[in-house]
Amino acid sequence: MSGSNNGLSARERAALADLRAAQAHHRAGDLDRAEAGYRRVLKREPEHPAALHLLALAATARGQWPEAEHLLQRALKVMPALATAHMDLGTVLGRLGRATEAEAAYREAVRRDPELATAHVNLAMLLNERGAHAEAAEHCRRAVAFSNGLMEAHLVLAGALRAQGDTAAAEQAYRMAVGLRPDRAETISDFATMLGELRRFGEAMDRHRRALVLRPDSAVLRRAQASTLERMGDLAGAEAAYGQAIMRAPLDLSSWISRGACLAGLGRFAEADACFTRVLTADPASMEAHWLRARIHTLPADAENPLRTALANDTTPALRRVFAGFALGSLLDGQQRPEDAFAILAEANAGFRALRAAAGEDFNADRFDAEIDTLIAATPATLFESIKDWGVASETPVFIVGMPRSGLSLVEQIAASHPQVHGAGPLHRIAALNFSLAAENEGKATLADWDAATSQKAAEAHLAGLTKLAAGKIRIIDATPDNILLLGLIAALFPQARVVVCTRDLRDLCL
Repeated sequence: MSGSNNGLSARERAALADLRAAQAHHRAGDLDRAEAGYRRVLKREPEHPAALHLLALAATARGQWPEAEHLLQRALKVMPALATAHMDLGTVLGRLGRATEAEAAYREAVRRDPELATAHVNLAMLLNERGAHAEAAEHCRRAVAFSNGLMEAHLVLAGALRAQGDTAAAEQAYRMAVGLRPDRAETISDFATMLGELRRFGEAMDRHRRALVLRPDSAVLRRAQASTLERMGDLAGAEAAYGQAIMRAPLDLSSWISRGACLAGLGRFAEADACFTRVLTADPASMEAHWLRARIHTLPADAENPLRTALANDTTPALRRVFAGFALGSLLDGQQRPEDAFAILAEANAGFRALRAAAGEDFNADRFDAEIDTLIAATPATLFESIKDWGVASETPVFIVGMPRSGLSLVEQIAASHPQVHGAGPLHRIAALNFSLAAENEGKATLADWDAATSQKAAEAHLAGLTKLAAGKIRIIDATPDNILLLGLIAALFPQARVVVCTRDLRDLCL
């Protein structure tokens, strides 16, 4: 259509003028006048595709999703090749909870216009949600190829790569997304959470703080920071951060559950129970709250019915079934019904193992044996003579290791009763230290090949972090069970450290 509108009838010229005026109002944010203009166009031409499409966008802006769908379907009947209308229909269908239809609409949009980057990204988001991460990543890459400056493409790509375990590529994608929108706190927080999962806690916390400077009142960002603090083993810090999230969003039950779990871990059981009770008052069907409550005391008998109902319902999601099973098993055990309890707990454990295996965290005894053999072979006694100058000659660190439930917490409590000893609980910091040093020394097979100066600097930084936890104490205990797999590194970095190994009858551990 030429700018002079040659060849148009008077009615068509009037419709075009109304359409342009309405678009101007739309861009200015005046939806009332925009809608009035679009309806004038439709009064003259009832199936005008552009007017129908734009009126649908106005309805979308008002959250009128069924009306928006109706208008877009009408527009696409008249002009089925309109790729952007297919894309917008996908968005509307998604908001209506019709994910399968939304995915089909996005696929049609990119079929009609393969260079429609936003449609590729929207499709990738849906694919991520249903676990099709490889295909999601491919659509994000297409979006980036057509529009490298589209922040959302890099962000969704980061999520897809992270889900596939390709953290190096995910980190690059996050950095691109943050670079394009350095003021978007949510992106920075997502990146921080991934760094926390990688146990790069210093970098993670720096980014959490940066995100909170941008959006200090965000409960979501406070929760993300709290989850990283939990992963660090800082339960007190995590509990405080969840408390901050609750102050900003008191109806968010997930924050109450997480705060309760932290309080239970700190031994503040009455406060933890109050959190779980708050959740169950608002949502009696919260299986996670039932389970966590069961871990700190015997559940009341009236909890049995909702737990059995959840287990009997085939539509109950797998994780909720696991929580319900653990809670019900604990309740039955408390009622001295061991045979019933074991049957329920066996099913719950099987369900939990299946979920972990689906997440790529399955346990294989033969593989684990091989890993231990490799670890033993890589750390012979002669190794420590060759690296004796690496570490920090301090007796401050104490490591209590062993199988979970072998008495680590009890031994720690006994030792920490001495006024010059601090029990820091499971810190998980040695694993993070091992991860960062291994990355620094990539390609070097054994500890003997690692860079001595880097290792000593890391040991000094770790010791400084310990002394901040409990200034003035001459012994600081880290009771992380898994440190038993890192005793070679501990011996190299802290040759004066004490190590306490807890053992217990394996039948009691299993029970």
